[in-house]
Amino acid sequence: MTDVYAMCIPEIVKAGARWLAVRIAEKRQVHGVTLVDLARETPDGQAAEGAAKALELIHQHDPAVWRRLVRDVRYVVVTKTFGTAGEYWVDSGWVLLNEAVVMRQMTEFIAMVVVHEATHARLWRMGFGRCPDRERIETACVEAEIRFARRLPGTANLIAGARAKLTRYWETDLRGNARKAERRERKGAKKRS
Repeated sequence: MTDVYAMCIPEIVKAGARWLAVRIAEKRQVHGVTLVDLARETPDGQAAEGAAKALELIHQHDPAVWRRLVRDVRYVVVTKTFGTAGEYWVDSGWVLLNEAVVMRQMTEFIAMVVVHEATHARLWRMGFGRCPDRERIETACVEAEIRFARRLPGTANLIAGARAKLTRYWETDLRGNARKAERRERKGAKKRS
């Protein structure tokens, strides 16, 4: 067996396990979006109910984002994720929501996470998913969150948090290094001279 095939087998097994989990999980439709409940640590479907409320909020307040969500995302899955509020899985077209975050955060925040991850899906579909400039992709996703949150009453703190996320991202890269801040300083110095 060649190395390429050996590398692919674990991915195929993971994809098969994910497919099986979704096939047997409890699902519901929310205005054309399939919500999958794979939450294991929350009783009685509470996390899925929180995610459904977030989806309803998007449906009610931003029809354009909702249409893109229906088109670009195969499933919204409530499950345990590792260290993130949400993720977009390109290979399956899923938006994952961390069940612990869904249980402890406001519905508006969860809706912003869905909008962020759905923006990743949209950008991927448009051909920008493999763009080497991750900074621009993350900026576009956070700006989509902010645009959505502006449509909701009482979200000033959430908007401020999203803006702070943008600032942190521009100052450091995903590994916590200061390279982007240094590049910005160099670009600023070139413009000034």
